[in-house]
Amino acid sequence: MSTSLKTPTVAGYLAEKIDARGKTAQEIADAIGYDSANVIQAFTRGTAKVPVNKIGPLSRALEIDPVYFLRLVLSEYMPDVLVAIDDVLKVPMMTESERGLIDAYRKAWSGRSGCYCGTYVVIEMMMD
Repeated sequence: MSTSLKTPTVAGYLAEKIDARGKTAQEIADAIGYDSANVIQAFTRGTAKVPVNKIGPLSRALEIDPVYFLRLVLSEYMPDVLVAIDDVLKVPMMTESERGLIDAYRKAWSGRSGCYCGTYVVIEMMMD
């Protein structure tokens, strides 16, 4: 059995997160400045694209990681822009989870020498 991680579509991701939060499309629409729930439903069906200026408000309304959502939107709607951003910044935009991993790794390595045992310490810290 093969288990591959597939990147969700923007529409699928939004539908999943809205369902998980138990909010109605109208509640989300109100929270991000739309009068009608129809636009939210169009986002979740994939018949309308999420405007870039709504990524932050949607992230807050759904309590999702805004960096992950921004990367997802850019990778689906504007992949060349995402490549250009990553190229210019030289450091990819990191999600809160990724920053947490790096912080834990740095903490585990603080004052230590060597090159691989810190990884195991970080994994143990994460499992606690």
